[in-house]
Amino acid sequence: MGTVDRILRNLRFDLGQRKVLLVFDEAQHLSIECLETLRELLDQPPHCGLLFAGTHELEAIFTRQALELEQWRSRFHAGQALPGISEEEAADIVHSELGLGLSQRKLRS
Repeated sequence: MGTVDRILRNLRFDLGQRKVLLVFDEAQHLSIECLETLRELLDQPPHCGLLFAGTHELEAIFTRQALELEQWRSRFHAGQALPGISEEEAADIVHSELGLGLSQRKLRS
């Protein structure tokens, strides 16, 4: 494993002049230090787009840690809270992915 600077250098080289969007799922688990490092990918060439997806806790982190994440405020272009899925929708997804052989009782346990 290399240092963070080395990894960033390699990413900048590998991404070159491409238009890139990096997606971070479960972003509520990223540390403040990690978020600040990712900001470098946004601020410096090749200026990657960043998309953070996570639980509602993600928005709370940016609110609670506002002083530490002050530099992020001017960089947010949009945020959207999405509703969760219902239990029925979850069951439909499981059934479509795994087949209809599962009983409702097995889905709930």
